[in-house]
Amino acid sequence: MEEKNRKLGLGKKTMRVEIESDAMLMENVILGQTMLLVDAEAAEFENKAAGLQMTKNLHNKARDLQDRTQSLQDQIGALQNKMVDLKNMMAKLLNMTMDIEEQTLGLHKEAMNLQNKAIDFEGKMTGHYNWTQELQSKTTELRSKQLASITRHQASKRKLSL
Repeated sequence: MEEKNRKLGLGKKTMRVEIESDAMLMENVILGQTMLLVDAEAAEFENKAAGLQMTKNLHNKARDLQDRTQSLQDQIGALQNKMVDLKNMMAKLLNMTMDIEEQTLGLHKEAMNLQNKAIDFEGKMTGHYNWTQELQSKTTELRSKQLASITRHQASKRKLSL
């Protein structure tokens, strides 16, 4: 019986070892599954971290684009203001050009009037010249007659005095 007890004790010990071995095997399986889950979660976290980094990079790029867009909008606004200024300057130049054209037309009319007056004056001067020539001619004629009359008078005085 002792041997039976011993065999029984040994069987119990063997059974315990097998149970413990099975338990250790189960623990290893659970540990392996846990490790797989941890690896999967770690990979998921890495993917999320990479996604977050990409999102952060995209946000930074979006902010840069917004800054650039604002800068471009500011430049466009400045250019539009310059265009308005240029249009105003062009309008002023156009008005000045029209004023100059009006003044030029006025000066042209004034020059034409002066030219007409010069022609009239030239006609009058020609008339005065002709009149002066006639007067000189008549004066010369009268002097000649006067000289002839004086000469006759002196000749008749000489005849009388003789």
